[in-house]
Amino acid sequence: MVAFMKLNDRIGRLEDLHCLRTEIDLRKAQLDACRMDRLRDEMREQCAGLDDEVLQRLLDVGFSGQDLSAITLAPLSVTAWASGSVSEQECEQAMLAIFDSPLSGNVHAIEMYRGWLRNRPPEFLLDLWSDYMLATRDRHDEGQWRIEGERLVRQAYRVAMASGGLLGFGKLCAAEQQILDRIVSVCSLTD
Repeated sequence: MVAFMKLNDRIGRLEDLHCLRTEIDLRKAQLDACRMDRLRDEMREQCAGLDDEVLQRLLDVGFSGQDLSAITLAPLSVTAWASGSVSEQECEQAMLAIFDSPLSGNVHAIEMYRGWLRNRPPEFLLDLWSDYMLATRDRHDEGQWRIEGERLVRQAYRVAMASGGLLGFGKLCAAEQQILDRIVSVCSLTD
């Protein structure tokens, strides 16, 4: 009888432990959902009118309201990686772009951008940048949009040329040229 009671106690404790584990998992899922809702609301506030699909893609990549401005320099990191690796000169040119960008003074955005220079960013980052820029274009007046686009093209060109050719003078590789062409297209810089 005593052995039977001990077995019942153990089974009861195991059932309690299983219920506790399930409860912990449910609460964790609820907490994660609340965090995601808070991030989504924060991003919606910063990007009023942004398409839900683009917003979700930004969240899936790991963007938050604190580092969203990093997306504006995404083409520079993609340009730096276009040849397969990032040279020290390319990294320096890409980092110099921070001072004349929305990232200036934003530690979270700068760290995200640096991460893209240390580790190859996702293949779809340029597409995400393009979709984000086109979705937020109506927030800029035409003149400012053009100025920012031209600045980005110049910065991307400097990054592309930083390690090319003899003493930094040479030709762009085809992948770098495609990125420059994409920036020109998205920013409507062709007349």
